[in-house]
Amino acid sequence: MRKKSGKTAALCVSVLFALAAGMTGCSADVEEIFVDTGGDTLTIGIISDTQLTENYDKYAQNLEKSLEYIKARDTDVLIFAGDYGDLGTQATADRFKSVYDGVFGDDKPISLAVMGNHDYWLANFFDCWEIPFKSKMRGRLEGIFGDDYTTVKVINGYTFIALSPTDGSMEGKYDIAYAEKALDRAVQRDPDKPIFVITHQNPKGTIRGSDAWGNAELNELFSRYPNVLSISGHSHYSMLDETNVMQTEYTAIGTQSLSYTDFDPGYEPLAATADIESNPMLLYMTVKGNTVETERIFVNTGEEYDPENRYTFVFPYDKENAAYGADRKDGAQAPVFENFFGGTTEVDGRTLITVKAAECEGLVTEYRMRFLSDGEPVKFVRNGENVEELKYFSDFFTGKNAEELSFAVPSDLPSGRYTVELRALESFGNSSATVTFGITI
Repeated sequence: MRKKSGKTAALCVSVLFALAAGMTGCSADVEEIFVDTGGDTLTIGIISDTQLTENYDKYAQNLEKSLEYIKARDTDVLIFAGDYGDLGTQATADRFKSVYDGVFGDDKPISLAVMGNHDYWLANFFDCWEIPFKSKMRGRLEGIFGDDYTTVKVINGYTFIALSPTDGSMEGKYDIAYAEKALDRAVQRDPDKPIFVITHQNPKGTIRGSDAWGNAELNELFSRYPNVLSISGHSHYSMLDETNVMQTEYTAIGTQSLSYTDFDPGYEPLAATADIESNPMLLYMTVKGNTVETERIFVNTGEEYDPENRYTFVFPYDKENAAYGADRKDGAQAPVFENFFGGTTEVDGRTLITVKAAECEGLVTEYRMRFLSDGEPVKFVRNGENVEELKYFSDFFTGKNAEELSFAVPSDLPSGRYTVELRALESFGNSSATVTFGITI
């Protein structure tokens, strides 16, 4: 999670973190909890990044709707991939637990939950009068779910490793030696079954967002265990971006969030009609034999996105025949503009660039714009560099592309007459042909 860190920037000073840091010491022996549901299929509801406060607000309502959905499907396992709160206060933990208990009562699903970076955080000491001792912060998560902050459960013969980060840094630190022991045991038990590993941070170099916010040690470890199915939160990236699932040496998938959707840095403000809190989503997995079928569920409606194309993972994992590798780009359809128009509109005193949206087989995720004056591209300073093409995300994370899309005019574009060059991209980066139109600002 990043965007809300402004609220929590006044973290306890480094001296307090040093007091709370503790020593990780040698890795503990792996204790496994064995559970048998008695069924031949296993169902799993997956949520993360609720970012709750002590109040019953929109994010708490999203959590409640998610849990109601999971309960209605008589789900066997609930996975939570971290960041129950915007800060790891007791009041926030109590808010999560009150919603959780209110939905499930005493009949809760089997749970696996990990700490997020925010769950280690508190406000400035003089605002909260607390020191973020790690054992205390972990205890709050454990108080919600009743499990240790790092847990291994073997459910119907499938190994689930809930591996919490050991600190509250953005990249996260992990007990790699402990994880390796747990993975070795899972392989020894059954070398063909999937191994579900839940972490907050993404393994670096896998799904969208992991290059900026992922953990390299996790990727290095998982790469030695091809049957790993990595489930991670943290980035808040939309699961409607098809690169939010990626098969490299193993399989990785992101959870999105129940709070707000986040995006790559370096882009202009979103489409004017976009609301990053408008579409919380959850994952739902059904495991039967050595096949895992994955659904992407809209929390607000309970409907599934693209049910005809559910992600299906088959084990033992065969990289050569993996369905969700980076080579999907080669088979993906580039967006096209049909009956295109573009210009400006005035909305509430603002000048917006309005265009007929591009279309493609899936969702159009991005647009790129150049502004030409007298045939020469206007240069902008972005992230300390001169660029002549600006990047915009579309409204794809809402679950659909509107027929028309509006973008804010760059605030540093001088008044004048311009030719705009526009192209559209889908998840894998395939680009449309460029269309042009004129505007005056």
